[in-house]
Amino acid sequence: MSERRSIRNWHGKRIMIFVCVMVILILILATVNNASAGHGNKHRVKPAPTPVLTPTPAPIPTSTTTPADDTIRVYRSATGQIDVLNIEKEYLPYVVAAENDIAPFESMKAQAVASRTYAYYKKEHPSGTNFDVYDDSRDQNYKPWLVLTDNLMNSVSQTNGIVIKWGDVIICSFYVSGDGDFAKYVTYNEGKSGEDITQSSIGWVTNPPSLNPYNRGAMGQIQANALANNGYTWQNILKYFYGNDIVLDSKISTSDTIRVYRSATGQIDVLNIETEYLPYVVAAENDIAPFESMKAQAVASRTYAYYRKEHPSGANFDIYDDSRDQNYKPWLVLTDNLKNSVSQTNGIVIKWGGVIICSFYISGSGDTVAYVTYNEGKSGEDITQSSIGWITNPLSLNPYNRGAMGQIQANALASNGYTWQNILKYFYGTDIIIGSK
Repeated sequence: MSERRSIRNWHGKRIMIFVCVMVILILILATVNNASAGHGNKHRVKPAPTPVLTPTPAPIPTSTTTPADDTIRVYRSATGQIDVLNIEKEYLPYVVAAENDIAPFESMKAQAVASRTYAYYKKEHPSGTNFDVYDDSRDQNYKPWLVLTDNLMNSVSQTNGIVIKWGDVIICSFYVSGDGDFAKYVTYNEGKSGEDITQSSIGWVTNPPSLNPYNRGAMGQIQANALANNGYTWQNILKYFYGNDIVLDSKISTSDTIRVYRSATGQIDVLNIETEYLPYVVAAENDIAPFESMKAQAVASRTYAYYRKEHPSGANFDIYDDSRDQNYKPWLVLTDNLKNSVSQTNGIVIKWGGVIICSFYISGSGDTVAYVTYNEGKSGEDITQSSIGWITNPLSLNPYNRGAMGQIQANALASNGYTWQNILKYFYGTDIIIGSK
């Protein structure tokens, strides 16, 4: 019995030793592989796969070229915690709602730009050592429990990424209610610029004002609402309080590119959409337009460019540089209006039914008059599609064709007081979504 037990124990020990050896070998191999992989990642970036473009409609991608991914650290006064929030989606809509939710739409957009500007100023000059901004009147009110209306959301999306700059800095865009004791902080800088503006006493006042380029005055919300009711655009409202020479521009320039087929040479140029492509398209297409229809042109041209990125005209390029798609003439001289029409609508495109539409546009004269559509006040299945594209019944079978803009007609609308948003809705329907790509 004892001898058999001893033999059995010996066999058991051999099995255990074998198992232990195998486990050790497996661990050693795993360690070597992990070490090798770690070393490779430190010194080599795995090349990204080349994207394949297909005419099949794809889900709308999230833009990585606007401030969509920028965050701000918000100190929550009630709890003492610090929330890291997406500026465009999680923070600004609830700031505008808390600050001026009953405003006319133009002054609401002015509020959105002022609040965004202040947020970015605070990111550069934070209120605390481990946070950027307070959630109350020490900075600007943030109330995430408020209900967001379409106007509140659109006031942010339609000014996506735009901030106020002066002298190459993002200003500290003071704003106050403008009533009672706060009336004294409001500044009236319409038509003023440079050293002639009035700084607000809510901040550090210097002589000359350029010693403190961050203080270019303060907006009164009550006064801004009155200006909007009197026909001021959001841009003019901001200039009324902060001065005529402020720059309304994108905080972050985009880096999206488009592949342009150059008809004269046959080469393909890869161009930055916002800075190298669109200004020269607008210049080629409608350079003498009033500013509002020029902005409508910029949005229509940007929308068409992104439509072509999803549905390219060629196997190895996105778009032609001539009237087969839209004209691109990089030798043209760019005026301030041409550049501003692009920068002040930075990243904004036209969508309907969850897709970026094919934003047809033509001159609107001669034979092209037949393609212009008049969709003011119309929506859904009631709009008129343009015969320049594929017409379907019902219309929603082709959500990309929502009509066509006539440039001559758009210029006339602008001269009659239409904003660029209303110009676009006049041609493409009242239910288009005008917002960030």
